[in-house]
Amino acid sequence: MFDKKFIIISLSTFIFGFLFFYFVFPIFIKYGKITRVPDLKDTTVESALDILSSMDLKGVVFDSVFSDEIKRGRVVYTIPKQGKEIRFGRTVKLIISKGGERVPFVDVKGLNINDARKKLQEAGFFNIIIMYVPVTDKKDAKENIVLSVIPDSVKELEKSEKITLFVSKKQKDVFLMPNIIDMTLEEAMRILSKYGLKISEVKKVHPEDSIIIVQNPLPGVEVYFGESVSVLLGK
Repeated sequence: MFDKKFIIISLSTFIFGFLFFYFVFPIFIKYGKITRVPDLKDTTVESALDILSSMDLKGVVFDSVFSDEIKRGRVVYTIPKQGKEIRFGRTVKLIISKGGERVPFVDVKGLNINDARKKLQEAGFFNIIIMYVPVTDKKDAKENIVLSVIPDSVKELEKSEKITLFVSKKQKDVFLMPNIIDMTLEEAMRILSKYGLKISEVKKVHPEDSIIIVQNPLPGVEVYFGESVSVLLGK
């Protein structure tokens, strides 16, 4: 009888020890180890969660803030911060961008370019692009007047968003080719039409590409009204 109890106790102890050593003990070892919070700035939430999961860390969306630097929906910073030591299994909080702060947009059509730029900057807009548009050489034609704005018909805009001002310039036979790199085909056609230019040839690196990476004539080259333009889309 004693031998039977002894065998049962010994067998139970062995099984318990086996389970503890191979299943429970590794968990204690694993979650006692220390790693460092990775750099997740400017990554998507999905990518950030995948990276943390691969490091045996948990990730949660904790808060969102305005950011002129980071696009909406991407990670601005983490808690704990990048590089801080953290134990395996712990949680990293993700602070997500809400995009740039939105403020009321101001109407600058009809203003002198200097007054328009000043008014926009006072409202918090500094990403301003000036595009000169030829106007007929009439006595009543005025130079340096804002003719149109992109974007238009908006009430609010992110402070970091690009604003393009089309400004009047006396028409000449020859002028400098505008820069349409990093624009969509639609944006480029809209701008070139103001110069009497047309896109005659469009090539793509990949079928899904929609952003201009090469233009001919090159930006800043002298061109004539009515000339044709060719572009290559690459991203």
